Amino acid sequence: MEGINWTHWIMTVSAAMSAISTGVLAFITWRYVRLTREMLSNSQKADIQIYTRLRGDFPCICVKNIGMGIARNLRFSSSYKLPNGRSLMEMYFFKNGLGCLLPQQVKECLLGELNTLGKQLNICVTYTDSEDKRCSKPLCINLDDHRYDPFLEDSENVR
Repeated sequence: MEGINWTHWIMTVSAAMSAISTGVLAFITWRYVRLTREMLSNSQKADIQIYTRLRGDFPCICVKNIGMGIARNLRFSSSYKLPNGRSLMEMYFFKNGLGCLLPQQVKECLLGELNTLGKQLNICVTYTDSEDKRCSKPLCINLDDHRYDPFLEDSENVR
């Protein structure tokens, strides 16, 4: 019976362990790069919200980019009619849309007298985010809820 060639055995096990370790390290690196790209992408996305608030005694509709990226080519669509019979889409920036909305930037539009508005507004906003992805977001806004900006801390809101 022949003896075991320890040198050959150690070299074989060492090579196998190096191959397995390289594979595991390559997988971990791939996963880390993927997560980093995902985090970077999410940190630069635009997110458009629409809400109402009071400007004196008059309600206004606010369009705000609460995301961290620039929203471009904003377009709006809605069948909402104001009490005077005009369509919301014929007024202000709703008519032609907005070229861009920077992070935390707000655009406001006065709607009319407080007690003459309806109960809710259905509106769809379509925009391009910082990665040139086209986003469409349907929103339902309660026109009675116009007390404060929902995207500020409570201490920043004037009620």
